[in-house]
Amino acid sequence: MEIKTHRFRGHRWWIEDDQQLPSGQFGEVVYGIPGITHATMRVPIDGDGQHDLDTVIHEALHACTDLSEDAVTETATDIARFLWRLGWRKSE
Repeated sequence: MEIKTHRFRGHRWWIEDDQQLPSGQFGEVVYGIPGITHATMRVPIDGDGQHDLDTVIHEALHACTDLSEDAVTETATDIARFLWRLGWRKSE
């Protein structure tokens, strides 16, 4: 099932696949930029590994909080590693 939008803390975000990102960039959130009419998150929708899980959590934290980049990175990695250790995996 393809997700097109999601609400984070009451705000709607458009969800797009990360295929549009430059090489070496794994995810991003875009908002408040001229020409961008909707808050947009680009993440690995088809991803299934721990790194992809980390990226999705990382970008969701950006959408939900005003934490620094370092705090978001550390928190996302800790949560992804915890979920991975608990056995969370993407299923079809």
